[in-house]
Amino acid sequence: MTPDPESEVESTAEDRHISKLAGKDPNNEKSMSVYITVRSHVFEIPKDIAITASKLFARAWNANPRARSITFKVEEKDGDDIDPDPEQFYTVDAIAHLVGYMYGNELGCPASDVERHSGCLVAWCKVYKHAAYFEMEAACESALARMEKCLGERKFCPGIPTRKEVLEIDGMTREGSEVREALFDVMAKMGRLWDVVGEDHVGDTKIYVENWLRSSSVLREFQEAIWMRIGEGEEERVERIREARGGGGLCGMRD
Repeated sequence: MTPDPESEVESTAEDRHISKLAGKDPNNEKSMSVYITVRSHVFEIPKDIAITASKLFARAWNANPRARSITFKVEEKDGDDIDPDPEQFYTVDAIAHLVGYMYGNELGCPASDVERHSGCLVAWCKVYKHAAYFEMEAACESALARMEKCLGERKFCPGIPTRKEVLEIDGMTREGSEVREALFDVMAKMGRLWDVVGEDHVGDTKIYVENWLRSSSVLREFQEAIWMRIGEGEEERVERIREARGGGGLCGMRD
C-alpha cells in the first residue's frame, strides 16, 4: 500500500498534540503507569489497564512509546473540593469514579440517598464529560444509563430534570452532547405521555406537569429541541388547543 503523505502529516500533528496534553517522564524507573492529576489529587493507573479503557491514553502511549509514565492534568475549577457539603460532587469525584470503572467497578450512584437527589444528574454529567474526554466509550454508555436510572428512581421530580439541572448540564456540555440528547428525550417522552399543555391535571400529576413546564421553558433552545422530539405538527395542535381555551403562548414562550 502506498503511504499517504497527507495522512502521515495529520498523524504526526495529532501525536504532537497528544504529547503536549500528556506530560511524560522517560526517566521514571517505576512500573509503567498513567497518572491523572486533579489539583493535589493524583490517580495512578497501570499502563495495561489505562490503554485498554481509554483510546486517548492508548494514543498518548503510542505517541510516546519510550515513556515510563504519562501524566494528564485535569484543570477544572468547580469550587473548593474540601467543602463539607455532602451534595457537592467535584471533578475529583468524577475522576475517582472513572478510575474505579477502569479497574472493573460499576459506576455506583454518587448520592447514597435517593431522596437527596439534587446533585445527582449533574454528577453523572461530570462523569460522562470526562469519560468522553478520555474516550472511554463504555464508561460514557454506563454514565448515560445511570442518569436514566437516577431520573426514574428518585422521589423528587421523578423522570424530569429540574430547571437547575438543565441550566448546569447545558453549561458543561456542548451542542450534540449525548447527555443533552438524553434530557431532550426524557422531556419529550413526558410531554407526549401527559399531553401536558393540552389537558387539565390534578394532584401529583399536576405537580409533575408544572415541573415539566418550568424545566422545559428554562432555555429556549432546550424547549425547541423538546418540541422537535415530540413531533412535527404536535406543537401546532397544542397551540390551537391553548388558543381555543384562551391561553397564552406555548409553555410560556415569549418573543
